Amino acid sequence: MKEARDIIEKYGTGRAGNDYFFDILIGHDESEKEIAARVLRYAKYIRDAGCWVSKNKLKWAGYFTFYSARYSCATLTLNEGADRNAVSHLLDHENFSTIDNYAGRPDDEKVMKVK
Repeated sequence: MKEARDIIEKYGTGRAGNDYFFDILIGHDESEKEIAARVLRYAKYIRDAGCWVSKNKLKWAGYFTFYSARYSCATLTLNEGADRNAVSHLLDHENFSTIDNYAGRPDDEKVMKVK
């Protein structure tokens, strides 16, 4: 997807010697508590933006969040046959079995085709 590549090229990791995708923490000399608060503010901003888009642009009765998009993507990817450990790693889970708790079960029809 060209748009995603453009974003990664513009904001990708390693820029200016940092490991952050977006530089919300660069240039701020803060304590761990202040950093956590800053990250929570940005997460809330992203969630609120998703809710606003859902309501005002997509005219949905409900809404989507980064969380729902992340895990829906993981479930769809697994249903298309992606390796569970690879998907779990991409979601940055410490324990690969974590994905079994929420990712949904594979599509029964596709499982039957494999057998």
